[in-house]
Parts: sequence; C-alpha cells; structure tokens
Amino acid sequence: MKKDRVIYTAVFALITLILLCQYQARAPKRNFSDYRVYYDAGRDMIEGRNIYLYNAGEITPFKYAPVFAMFMAPISVFGKNVSAGIFFVLNILWIFLTLEISRRMIFFEEMSPWREYAVFAVVFLISFRALLHCLHSGQAGILIAFLAVCGLFFLSRGRDILAGFLIGFAVMIKYMPFIFVFYFLAKKRFKAAFAVILSMAFYAILPSVITGFKANMIMIGQWLPHITSTSLDGGSFLDIKNHSLWTIIRRLAGAGNELTALIAVVVLAAFLFFLAVRPCRGFVEDAKRRIFFQSVDYGMLFIMMVLLNPNAWLHNFAAMVFPVMILVYYLFRCDFKDGVVFALLAASFVLSSSGSYAVGGKAAQAMFEYYGAVVCSSLLLFAALLKVKIKGYCA
Repeated sequence: MKKDRVIYTAVFALITLILLCQYQARAPKRNFSDYRVYYDAGRDMIEGRNIYLYNAGEITPFKYAPVFAMFMAPISVFGKNVSAGIFFVLNILWIFLTLEISRRMIFFEEMSPWREYAVFAVVFLISFRALLHCLHSGQAGILIAFLAVCGLFFLSRGRDILAGFLIGFAVMIKYMPFIFVFYFLAKKRFKAAFAVILSMAFYAILPSVITGFKANMIMIGQWLPHITSTSLDGGSFLDIKNHSLWTIIRRLAGAGNELTALIAVVVLAAFLFFLAVRPCRGFVEDAKRRIFFQSVDYGMLFIMMVLLNPNAWLHNFAAMVFPVMILVYYLFRCDFKDGVVFALLAASFVLSSSGSYAVGGKAAQAMFEYYGAVVCSSLLLFAALLKVKIKGYCA
C-alpha cells in the first residue's frame, strides 16, 4: 500500500508539473484570461478600491460577492504571474482532493489500489476537457465543485452546520449551488438548509474586517444588481459557447418564442428535480450503500446546477467530476455488466468531446456547440444516474 501511494503521489506531482509548465507558457500570452479579474479584485480589496468598477480591458467584470475578493486577496499580493501559478496549483490540488473525497462517499465496497487508480484515471480522462478549460481560463469552477463535494461529505457524516458553511461559500462565489438548499428542504434536512442561508449572511458581513462595515454594505448593494446586469445580458445569454439549458432551448425555439422556451425550461427543471428527489427503489440497509444512493441524488443536482446556470460556459462543467465518478465506480463495481449505463456514459463522452476543436476542427466545433452537444451529453449523464437509481441495487 505504501509503495502504491508513493507511485500515486509521484504521478500526481508529474501531472501537476507538466500542466503548470504548459500554463505558464500560455497564460501570459492571453493576459491570464479570466484570472486577471480575480487578481485585480483581490488587489482592489487590499487597497480599498471598488471591486465592481469595470475596466474595458477585462474579459468580464467581477461578478462575485466581496468575500470571494477577500479570499483572493492573500495571493493577489504577489505579481500576476506568480499569483496565477499559485491559483493554478491550488486548482490541481482541489481536483485531486475532490476525487479523493468523492471516493470516500461513493465507494461502498473497497477495491484494490490499482482498480481505484483505474477509476480515477477514467474519471479524469472523461472530465479532462472541462477541467483543462477551467485551469487555463483561471476560473473558479473547480473550487466550487470542491467546496460542494466537501460539504456533502460532511453532511453524510452528520456535520450539517459545517456542510452548510462549505456549500454556502460555494454559493457566494456562484449562486447555482443554492439548488442544494431546495433539495435539503425537500428531504427535510432543515438544519443543513438553514446552515447554508446562515453562512451566506456571515460571508456577506465578513469582508467588513478589511473594508469596514459601511463600505462592505455599499459593495453588497452593488453586487446584487451587478449579477443581473453582467450575467443575463443578451450577448452572453445567447452566446454559442454558452452551454446552458436556457440558451439551447431558447435558440432551438427561435426568435419570438421566448415565453414558450421559458415555460419549457421551467417544466423540464421541475421534472429533473423531481427525479433527483424521489427515493431509490427499495430500502438500502447498509449505511455505505445508503450514502452511495444519496450521492446519486447529489450527482443529479450537480448536473442541474450547471445546466440551469444562465451562463454555463465550459469551465462550469468541471463539476461533472462527481457524477462521472459515481457512474465509473458503478460500472467497475458491476464489471461493466450494465450495458445501458455503459452506453449512456460512452455516448456522453463522445458528445462532450465532439465539440472540441482538436477533435473535429472549427466547423464541427461550431455545429456541435450550436445544437447543444454538451447539454445533450450532460442529460445523458443524468439518464445514466437515473438508471442506477431506479435499479436500486448494485449486485
């Protein structure tokens, strides 16, 4: 076991080094992509400037709560190149911690170390496109997935308050993890739901220790309308690279059918949520298997969290690591005898890869993006999770 861990650690270090070298070669040429927005916000927080002033040279304005600028402040004291490198390495660490914590929730029976590593490798391969995009753009999707998975892990251990504060911080970065609150309410996990809401109030006030209470409240007042004005604008909402369920349905419905598209999305979202909330077939007595089927619900919610985001850029799909791990473990556990789940997962991977420029070129990429290949890929993952849930037992 010790030798296996040494090899695992060495592989982790090698992957980190290769990706970091690649990033350091590319990032400065692209002016660090979205990361420079986080970096500038962290410096503005330290220097007492307004973090919501939009500079024309930015890709996008800072859209997050002041507490995220406070979170970024410690690594924004360095030069941009060093700071971006630190954030990149942290993201790599968060990926592997997300895999490890997910393993502790999902694996209801022990596997040999090499079989575990095989699961990790397949999950990493399937999720690699979204993860790499998130890493290169310097976005926060990996951090959000890590916080949500950590929160759900502690929830499975009865630590509802800690779980709520972890998920609450994810909500303060991007609001879509709030979907877990609706799930907690539906499952009568009121303590966890209350903890998320309480934590949001705490995180809203926390930057006051740096800015002062009055200045912080002014920023909070600017933040709330800022989300709407910068995230729901027509340009980003209908962008071909926006893989939101809202966007693809509205695009396919055509101009003049906005209300029909809105109704279709709401009905579909309600149906998907109903499927996520409904209990699995039969009663699972074993505690670890019970956590596994709870994780199936969570996997469905992760998919909804991304697809229902009005701005579902590719980096948001880093959150698919968790549902993919459920399915890959399940297939390894049943020796790939569930042909339906295998076919759905394989089709999902093919579709999600089809929109890659490296696979099909520019024309194919545009076509698959326009017709929502990534959205369809995610819905196939949801269908695979539903198949596992309906089966109710992993023989």
